[in-house]
Amino acid sequence: MRIDLDKLDSKIKQLQEIKRLAADPEALSLLESLVVDGLNGTSDRKPALGPEQRKLTNTIPERAPRKGTLTQGVKEAIPRMSSRFTLYELTDKMIAEGFAFTAATPSIAVSDVLRTMLKKDNSVIRVYRRGKGATPTMYERTANQEALKLGN
Repeated sequence: MRIDLDKLDSKIKQLQEIKRLAADPEALSLLESLVVDGLNGTSDRKPALGPEQRKLTNTIPERAPRKGTLTQGVKEAIPRMSSRFTLYELTDKMIAEGFAFTAATPSIAVSDVLRTMLKKDNSVIRVYRRGKGATPTMYERTANQEALKLGN
């Protein structure tokens, strides 16, 4: 195999120029505004954040949610579900009702809470149908709704 060194040097120079532009926040913003989607001539990319904006997005919230907030949110949402539901339906209901998740993937967080609830003797849910493959587990509310009121 033969490598064309002149062509390789040309590509390296182009990449170095792109790297130089990307290091400058103003130039990067301009570059991103000029990059368009080839299908419809529009860009769906957001402009690059400047250094000051990056600092703001990496800050920790002033007040982290209290421990047990998610568990309480799940327990409050279950009685408003149909008798049988999936964790995805429960998560969607909580989001629709305005619950503020801090987890990157809310359904995984809800799944952990449901698993913990199933381990307890006085649980208000049970597994109706175990999930398999792309079919999610179906949960069913039990008659033990008093456990929700007691905070168990």
